[in-house]
Amino acid sequence: MEFREGELTAKWKVRDKIQKQVIKAGDLIETENTPHTFTNHTDKIVKFIVIKQVPTGVDKRDLFKTDKVIDQ
Repeated sequence: MEFREGELTAKWKVRDKIQKQVIKAGDLIETENTPHTFTNHTDKIVKFIVIKQVPTGVDKRDLFKTDKVIDQ
């Protein structure tokens, strides 16, 4: 049996225009500081890692605890 991973569709805003990209296993995407969403448009399981960078060095742990919506 072959295991295939799903794919995500990423959408984000750049200068009031919606950008869109399909992300496959092994891909890397940087959304910077823009509104963005990820949607699994397949019937396969998708696993992904989110890395948040804080280049200013300001402690934003409290913000990170409440800045997301998890769809269950």
